[in-house]
Amino acid sequence: FTEFLRVNTTGAAHWEHFEIDNVHYLAVANHRISAKSTKLESVVYRWDNGTLVEHKRVNTIGARDWEHFEIDNVHYLVIANHLDQNSNLYNQESVIYRSPQLCTHKAPLIRFH
Repeated sequence: FTEFLRVNTTGAAHWEHFEIDNVHYLAVANHRISAKSTKLESVVYRWDNGTLVEHKRVNTIGARDWEHFEIDNVHYLVIANHLDQNSNLYNQESVIYRSPQLCTHKAPLIRFH
């Protein structure tokens, strides 16, 4: 392999590729800014004309993982939040998002601990 593209990340913990309606996406779970801060945005990128463009920013707290899944032709993306370094609490809400391409809901579908 040869280097193709560089993407700015902040303590990236995981990348997730998924495809919706023949459009490719990459989501990065940004884990921490520093040893004292894990509240930051993770980013979903869309493949467009041979490069990645920012599609959506999501507030996360020590994000560790993204997972994509599909049920009845509806796409979902879940972010696993891990640790709030400021309060040293592991009890964080993780969030499931429903694809805005397939429905009008742009807010999180479900929040869970």
